[in-house]
Amino acid sequence: MKIMRYSFSIRGVLDEHNLQVVNRIATNGFMYLWIYTAVANIVMLFLPEAMITHSFTIGFVFINILVGFGGVSMYMSHQISKMKLNYQEVSKDEYPNAVRRAYRMGLGGGFSTEFMYI
Repeated sequence: MKIMRYSFSIRGVLDEHNLQVVNRIATNGFMYLWIYTAVANIVMLFLPEAMITHSFTIGFVFINILVGFGGVSMYMSHQISKMKLNYQEVSKDEYPNAVRRAYRMGLGGGFSTEFMYI
């Protein structure tokens, strides 16, 4: 449960209804990834051998990584945000600290994304 809350950035109470929603989102993301992988690999199998060069294979692997990590995680993050499960209510006194934490998390995410493309 803690891993699911951390990976989906879920804040607050995770009741039975929200847990069902998160499970549905995770199942949809997994099915999308499985179908994409199956279709991409079948297409790769039926391509002519002359087309499959070293650079083509590296591009294929890069696109699969991009779709696998970027596409599915963006889908899941968007769905969690749409259900407002990652919103955190703060009081007026806690607001400055919450803003600082959000800046730090955004900065950390930006740096990790930047280093991923180097």
